[in-house]
Amino acid sequence: MPSWDDGESSDDNLLSEFADGHDLSPRPPIPATILEPGFTGYDDSDFRCKHDMPMYRYVCYEGENTGRKFLGCGCKDDAMCDKIQWVDGPWPVELRQALCKLWLQYEHERDSRIHGNVEYATKNYQLVLAKRDLEKRNLGLHKQLGNALELNEENKKLEGSVATVKDEKRKVEFYVADLLKLAHDHRAKIKKIAELCEE
Repeated sequence: MPSWDDGESSDDNLLSEFADGHDLSPRPPIPATILEPGFTGYDDSDFRCKHDMPMYRYVCYEGENTGRKFLGCGCKDDAMCDKIQWVDGPWPVELRQALCKLWLQYEHERDSRIHGNVEYATKNYQLVLAKRDLEKRNLGLHKQLGNALELNEENKKLEGSVATVKDEKRKVEFYVADLLKLAHDHRAKIKKIAELCEE
């Protein structure tokens, strides 16, 4: 049996009917049966079901009547009626008590496994949701990383552009310095020429 210590109750799970021991599968109106090759097929006795059809041979596989042979309706599924005729007499009291105890142990084990399966399925579903959440976050981080890499590339291009502009600025400064020097030289020549002309 699972423990519900994490604040969750058994009413919260999707299979609460199974958790309460209820079987939701449709059941025929006769006891559960097991195949017995030596006792099968339609019976040739005068017993008839509610459909006035020959009765079919079954072996009970449920509760204190486990192993007892009986005749029941031979129709299938929903058409089956509930008339049965026991072929074997009732089992001794001790055997019936032992069979009941075995069936209770079986049902307890089955219910425990169902609870375990439900608990496992619930944890698995929670892990799937957590995995999806991590995948979404991972995708978001990859997008952020991609954007950061793009910004880094743009920064490198801008740095390259800034370096190019600085180089061009230096060249312009050299040209200006050369022009200023030429202008100074030209002024000096013009001054000398002017002085010569005045003499």
